[in-house]
Amino acid sequence: MMWWMFGRHVFWWPLLGGGLMMLLFWGGLALLGVLIWRAARNQPVERREGNTALDLLNARYARGEITTAEYQEMRRNILS
Repeated sequence: MMWWMFGRHVFWWPLLGGGLMMLLFWGGLALLGVLIWRAARNQPVERREGNTALDLLNARYARGEITTAEYQEMRRNILS
């Protein structure tokens, strides 16, 4: 008979193996999520309206923060 297979020293191995595999699975899944999040965060920002220097200059001129002469000089500098 194989009574020694059902002793104390045999039953904990499958439990240890199962727990270890569960930790590896969930840890790997968490690591994959972090890597995807970091990769998505480092993507270049697409050009949106209002982000160019000329758009900002136009907005400042429209709000009255700069005079017409300042606007024309800055616009010439941006476009050249």
